Amino acid sequence: MKISLQLLMLLGVGYALSISSCRDCEDPTNPECSNYDPCWDWIEPSFEMGTAYINRSEVVKFQGDTALYGNVYFEANIENAISYEWTIGTDTRTWDTKEFSLYFKYGDSLILRNQPILIQLIIHRRPNLICRPNDDGIDTISRYLHFRSNWEAAIWGKWEGYRDNLTNDIYRIKIKRDSSTMYPYGGTKADYIYNLYNEGEDCYHTFENSRLAYRYLTTNEHGRGWNAEECGSPYDDSHVWTRKFNILINTTENTISMSWLEVGRDSEGDCCYETPHTFYGHRIQ
Repeated sequence: MKISLQLLMLLGVGYALSISSCRDCEDPTNPECSNYDPCWDWIEPSFEMGTAYINRSEVVKFQGDTALYGNVYFEANIENAISYEWTIGTDTRTWDTKEFSLYFKYGDSLILRNQPILIQLIIHRRPNLICRPNDDGIDTISRYLHFRSNWEAAIWGKWEGYRDNLTNDIYRIKIKRDSSTMYPYGGTKADYIYNLYNEGEDCYHTFENSRLAYRYLTTNEHGRGWNAEECGSPYDDSHVWTRKFNILINTTENTISMSWLEVGRDSEGDCCYETPHTFYGHRIQ
C-alpha cells in the first residue's frame, strides 16, 4: 500500500506537535512533562497520635501530642510497610501494626502530667533510591506524648471574638466544665458556654456527653439555654436550642474556632429550622 507524501508530512507534523505539547506542559505529576518530579508523591515516614473516642459504630480521632486520658491512638503514615515496630516509654511490650491504641486512666494522666512519654516507631519498607540515594528502607521516628488533666484542657477559659461575619461586634464568651455542681437535668458533669449570643454574662448554654480532647470539644447533644426571661429567645429551651458544637483551639496562637447549629421552632411552632453559626476569637484568660 502506498502512502502519499502529503499524508506522511501530516503525520510528521502531528507527531512533532505531540512531542512539543508534552515538553511544553507544566505538571510535576505528569511523566510526559519536562518538569516532571519523580518524587512528587513521596511521603516522609512519620506517624500521628491523639485522642480517640471508640464505640461500636464509629471512631472519632483528635490529633495532637497532648492527651487528657482515655484511648490514645498511634498511626503510621506509611501503608503496607514490610514491618512496624512501636515502643511506648518504658513499656516492655512492642506493637507491630500500622495503627493501634492504648487506654490511659484518669489517674494515669495525673501521674504523667510532668513526665512525657517517648514514642518510637521503626518502619522497614522498600528503599526508594530515586528520592533517597542512600536509602536503606529503615526509618526511626521518635516523638513525645504529653499528658494534662481535665481542668488543663485548652478549651476552658475566656475568649474574645465575633460571631459569624459580624467582625465589628466584638464580645467575650466563657467556656467551663463544672463537675461539682449538679447539672440541671440530674447529671453530675456539664459543659457551660456563657454569653454565646452576646446577651450577657449570666446567659449560658449547657450540654452533656461531649467528646473532649486537649484542643478539641465536640458534641451532638442538644445544648440547653438558661435564663430565657433575661437573655431572650436563644435561651428559651422550649423553642430554641443548639446542636453539634465543634470547638478547635490553636494552642500556638491562642485562638479559638467554634461552630454550632441553632435549631428552633418557627413562628407557627413547627419544628425545625437550622441556622449555622461560627465564633472566631483569641484567648484573654
